[in-house]
Amino acid sequence: MADVDLPLPFEAYAGEKPFLFASYAHIDGTAVFPELRAIHDAGYRVWYDEGIDPGNEWPDEVAKALDAAQHFLVFISAKSIESQNVRNEINYALNRGKPFLAVYLEDVRLPPGLELRMGDIQAIMKWRMEDKHYARKLRKALPDPLREARVAERGLTHAQ
Repeated sequence: MADVDLPLPFEAYAGEKPFLFASYAHIDGTAVFPELRAIHDAGYRVWYDEGIDPGNEWPDEVAKALDAAQHFLVFISAKSIESQNVRNEINYALNRGKPFLAVYLEDVRLPPGLELRMGDIQAIMKWRMEDKHYARKLRKALPDPLREARVAERGLTHAQ
């Protein structure tokens, strides 16, 4: 789970409009939640697994969200590549041909199976970029149809 005292950055998207599915290791919540918040604040509709209602079957809810998502975003770290849930989400998204973006939070080497699957996938190496450059790259990589029209003119800004 995410850090116990870590507040959720926003309510996960639930609706019929195009949205982004965000995958991450819960233990990385301190690093990932500000990223998700910046993406959300830029107007992107984001679903992440904190949007699962209590009592619902976790794998079914994740699969439904992934099926409905128009884009897949995964935050890569040493912990996320060890997470069976993250690996399952990556494989599920790739098997369904979802547009895919990986954001590397740190310098990690993918295990052979993930490297085989993700080797040619678009990636942003956040860990070696300045925040301004990272935000520009991320904005170019995420499609506008995933954004609310009322905030689409705003740029993606990132607070460290």
